[in-house]
This record gives sequence, structure tokens and C-alpha cells, in this order.
Amino acid sequence: MPATREWVASAAEDQAVARLAAADGRWNAACFHAQQASEKLLKGIRESRNQPVPRTHDLERLCEILQGEGVSAEPISVAAESLAADGVHVADADEARQALSLKDQVAAWASEHLAGHR
Repeated sequence: MPATREWVASAAEDQAVARLAAADGRWNAACFHAQQASEKLLKGIRESRNQPVPRTHDLERLCEILQGEGVSAEPISVAAESLAADGVHVADADEARQALSLKDQVAAWASEHLAGHR
């Protein structure tokens, strides 16, 4: 499994691609990479806690797992639910902007739990 820093670096790459895609009007790609960045940050948190990283793309499930370990994922539960749907449908500009905003919420929350692992 990748180390925490690798999860964080991969998430940063997806964040950059999401922004580039949005700037280029590629709404579906922006939403997909926003979801991917969020997923990798959640997996990075799990890895940082020396826990096995589940093979899932389900953001809601990842939040539930973290909750079960005492990590309060409640602040990002709505964002995770919305982003989970963003990766699998045809998007428009508004949805892409919303996905980027939600990804930013997840990233801000995750940064608190990943301190020292960047």
C-alpha cells in the first residue's frame, strides 16, 4: 500500500487536474478528479493511522470507516455524498464548480488529520 505521503501527493495531483479540467471546460473530468482527490485524502488519513486502506471508491463508506475509528467525518459527510455522485454522471459548469468547492472542503478537513504527513 502507498504511504500516507504518496496518498497526499496523488490527491494533490488529482486536485490540480480537476482545476485544469474545469478551466478548460471539461466538466466531467473536473468532477471525476475532484472525487478522486477526496478519496485519496480519506485513504491517506486511514493509512496515517496505520490502518489498512479498503479497496473502495465509496466516499461515504470511507467516512463511515473513519467514524468507526473515532475520526469525526461528520463535517464532510454531505460533501462526500455529493462528490460520490459527481464521478459517475454527465456534469455541467455549475456542477463542476460545486465539486471543486466540495473537494476543497474535504481537503481542508483532511489537512487537520494529516498534519505531519505531507
